[in-house]
Amino acid sequence: MKKESAEEYVANYLTGEILNGHLKPHTYLTPERALAKALNYSRPVIHRAIMRLENQGLVTIIPRQGVLINAYQDEGKLALIEHIIDHDRKHIDNQLNQSMLWFIHDNLKSILKRHVVSQEVPYEVITFSKMDSPERVFEWIKRTAIETQNVIYPMLINEFKIGILNVSEYLLTSQPAIDALNQVVIEHYINDDKALSSKMNLLFETIEAVWMGDTTM
Repeated sequence: MKKESAEEYVANYLTGEILNGHLKPHTYLTPERALAKALNYSRPVIHRAIMRLENQGLVTIIPRQGVLINAYQDEGKLALIEHIIDHDRKHIDNQLNQSMLWFIHDNLKSILKRHVVSQEVPYEVITFSKMDSPERVFEWIKRTAIETQNVIYPMLINEFKIGILNVSEYLLTSQPAIDALNQVVIEHYINDDKALSSKMNLLFETIEAVWMGDTTM
């Protein structure tokens, strides 16, 4: 695993503080000089880390005033998504974890529904017997997205790759989650939107329980 640079460490630390609500929206970040002293890094490192946060929409640098912390729900950019899903699930709050899962749910359901409505059958179905790793789960989702002929779907899936791999790793440790995924993979090319919705909801409820740490699953 690649070692974090000082800039990455500071950016990740500040991101976690904002996402967990320890740094409140519409307030100003501690000045760079004070942050450098508190975190024991040089001021240029702190500045570059803050620039990363601005690129993601987490903060706004206001000349001669300071660094304003944004409400990420209002100002967050696509670059923030990959940063969020690369955080360990224990280091961000439950609402954000659940929001990420159900955002993936809604988009994956839209992708699968396109197949149901058009009655298209993919040129190659990756069977569940091959889905023994997070990479296989991602491959199936990506392949399905490509087959919709909608060029936006695969790009969206790429943005969520790290998150999909992380979720899949936990998913494949739970038999109920494996069973739920198996149903969707084997049977999602059916001409019944209601059945598809039911299976997708079951799958993501199971995933959510596993991801959020329900030890009974």
